[in-house]
Amino acid sequence: HRWDGTRWVPLAVAPAAAPPSLAFAPPPIWAAAPRAIRVATSWTKPLQMAVAGLAAVQAVWYLIVPFWLAGPLTENVRRTAVSTPGALDPSQLSTVAILTLGATSVVLIAIATAVAIGALRRWIWMHYVVLALLGIGILDLPIAVANATGITPQVVPISGRLLVAQWVAASFSVVEIALFAWMLMALLRRGPWATRKELSAQE
Repeated sequence: HRWDGTRWVPLAVAPAAAPPSLAFAPPPIWAAAPRAIRVATSWTKPLQMAVAGLAAVQAVWYLIVPFWLAGPLTENVRRTAVSTPGALDPSQLSTVAILTLGATSVVLIAIATAVAIGALRRWIWMHYVVLALLGIGILDLPIAVANATGITPQVVPISGRLLVAQWVAASFSVVEIALFAWMLMALLRRGPWATRKELSAQE
């Protein structure tokens, strides 16, 4: 009430506040954290095909080598044993040489197959493995050239199919040098397999 000078007058009562709404409110939607993904560039597909192609050619070569060089290798080992005083039996040396060549070819075929599959599937870790293998393969160039040209001292000079095999190994090394430079440039400029890293929201 309030006093108006004559009497007490009741004050106007304000309406009661409405109760808060009890309706369901959906939870806030949180934004998905972005994740890094690898996106192919113009270099990616050619680089994959080059690595896989070289690995396939080398796998076929390693498959042919034991059969193609078995005879010449046996003859070369026999001549070397005859020319070397106190050497082991030529037949035993030939058997060991052929078995070693066959085992080496099996291992190299397995490595080449794994490289081809990894290149086609674009495994990130395979890019670094291939770089290491190509770097080791580059060292074969001076060895193959030295054997083919006779710079390396040998009891029996290499000739025929064995000589051709040395030049084939040197040719592979030349291609590996070029591919090593390309893969290294792609890694430094763009990333593994010449892919760029981009951010993408998770679904």
